[in-house]
Amino acid sequence: MNYKETGQKILDAIGGKEKVQNLVNCAKRLCFTLADDKVVQTI
Repeated sequence: MNYKETGQKILDAIGGKEKVQNLVNCAKRLCFTLADDKVVQTI
């Protein structure tokens, strides 16, 4: 798995890093607080 590529795909799907207000992770998931959830795309 290419973590850099996967991370970029996630950021692209949520509209870029400037849309992230908060990020928490654990071993199996990422939890985002977004400035505008209407920009989210499914991947």
